[in-house]
Amino acid sequence: MGSRLRILITSERTPDLLAEITPQATADLDLADGSDIWTSRRAADVMLVEL
Repeated sequence: MGSRLRILITSERTPDLLAEITPQATADLDLADGSDIWTSRRAADVMLVEL
């Protein structure tokens, strides 16, 4: 399946989101710490994990 990166997405208006993306997606999106991004999700892709 290849390697994945876990990224923490925070917002003052919504709960925090932890996402897994590929290193290639990180490069394609030019993501860096503090980048402004938009997120969306499908309910079928959500997995709740107790912290």
